[in-house]
Amino acid sequence: MKMRILYLDDEEYNRKSFYANFRTRYEVQLCSSNREVLDLLEQGNQYDIIILDQFTPDITGFDFLYNIKLHYEPVRIVITAHKDNSKLREARREGYIFDYHDKPWLAEDLEEIIQRAVNYIKWKQNVIP
Repeated sequence: MKMRILYLDDEEYNRKSFYANFRTRYEVQLCSSNREVLDLLEQGNQYDIIILDQFTPDITGFDFLYNIKLHYEPVRIVITAHKDNSKLREARREGYIFDYHDKPWLAEDLEEIIQRAVNYIKWKQNVIP
């Protein structure tokens, strides 16, 4: 069974690129807004991994991450174009995100992070019955 990944980015090019690169290895759901993601989650859709842009027009990625962390448990990865990653390092230490990666991303670099997330999910499933 393929891991389910929800990819959130308000830039259409990035969504299309992610889908083109990862659709054969993972079940991919694309979203362009935080509201779309929340609607899907509230409807009961479940994802193993959520990858989101740090800043989208409707809410910052951090506020959104904290909201998701309170109610849902997918592994969370942030993509960012901002060079000051101190808040992201803090969010990773606090457990709000699994990891982060700079934009623009290269498929092989992002695949490495996703594969670590997949390994973590599999480990967690075996450790916590």
